Amino acid sequence: MNILYLNLYDAFGGAEKICNLLYNQFSQGDNHYRFVLAGDKDRDKNSYRLFSQPVFKEIQDYLIRYDLLKKMVRILAFVTIVRIILVKRIDVVHLHNTHDYLLSCKGIKLLLKFVPVVWTLHDMWSMTGNCTYSAKCVKWKDGCRNCENLLTHLDSSEDFPEKLYLQKKALFKEDHLYRVCPSKWLYNMIKESGIGEKNLLWIPNGVDIEAFSRIDKKTARRKQHLSENKKYLLFIAASVDNKKKGMGYLLDAVKRLKDIEDLEILIIGNTNHKISGNGIPVHRLGYISDQKVLNEIYAAADLFILPSIEDNFPCTTLEAMASGTPVIAFRIGGIAEQVDEESGFLVDKILSNELAIKIRMALLDHERLSDISEKAYRRCINSFSADNMNDKYKRVYKKALKKYGSSVK
Repeated sequence: MNILYLNLYDAFGGAEKICNLLYNQFSQGDNHYRFVLAGDKDRDKNSYRLFSQPVFKEIQDYLIRYDLLKKMVRILAFVTIVRIILVKRIDVVHLHNTHDYLLSCKGIKLLLKFVPVVWTLHDMWSMTGNCTYSAKCVKWKDGCRNCENLLTHLDSSEDFPEKLYLQKKALFKEDHLYRVCPSKWLYNMIKESGIGEKNLLWIPNGVDIEAFSRIDKKTARRKQHLSENKKYLLFIAASVDNKKKGMGYLLDAVKRLKDIEDLEILIIGNTNHKISGNGIPVHRLGYISDQKVLNEIYAAADLFILPSIEDNFPCTTLEAMASGTPVIAFRIGGIAEQVDEESGFLVDKILSNELAIKIRMALLDHERLSDISEKAYRRCINSFSADNMNDKYKRVYKKALKKYGSSVK
């Protein structure tokens, strides 16, 4: 079976990790291909891109401001995708993040004339008028009318979100489009929204348990030049400055933890701002893509702190658990499906002081922390391995191809 994976980028956040994880899982007799709108130089003969990351970053503001330019980019991407489909005899297209840059609703509908499409929904964008996450707004229940979160498009009208919502609703009536939700949280919201339940599936994200595995903490710290005697809190986000990732809650929480000796913070991700730990040392490690290094840093940390205020089914949670490091997170989105009370620490209220209480409790109860580390690892291995995820997607591909072939005949 020939599969073409489509995504906005080749490396950045969770959507890219899942897209690449599936793309890299070659099985005998299958040919996998990948096309991204923006990425590094083509990494292998089956990987394609339209723009380099620096070029796309330069033009992105113009794409937001000028709808005609965005349409031209989409047309160019669509022509390239169709060419790959025809030349490589693609059986199924697996779409990840598009967010209206890579493919419009019309583009996806046209694509269905060539192949069935499986679309993994990494956030709320597919069910809203344009928001990736809607915060407290629930206008997606009623067609995103009178949107208060309009992007500053020069060409956008006030009814732009409602129009896009209706385009998506029409698209989701198609027989050969399969939408996959990584979390039950998103699955249930789409059902509640009325945007359409047809071919709606649930497949949890997975993690490569060979790339992320348990490492002795002393060994991991030695390899990463970290002290054996410190207490390390780890925070990771592709963009640390993204307020939805909750860095502010962590920094505010540690103000209440100054009495804990040898406490330090490790931060992985891109940021343009100076970060103060309010007297607690902060180590900014930058963006790290090397999985071996990431695995060692996860394993070296005492706790992985995930203070996201909106999230779907983050890969970082699974990577930490597979590395044997307990997670402390707010009880939001699909995170509560990844972590339970036996395998991690969930904070019921999105408050810094509540987060601080959980961190203190975890750090001071060594016996419980060790027990949760083991249970987190076991839960991840048993429920969220990449092999489990791959097997479920393969069944969807086969079903989609069989149904598509029958309709063509």
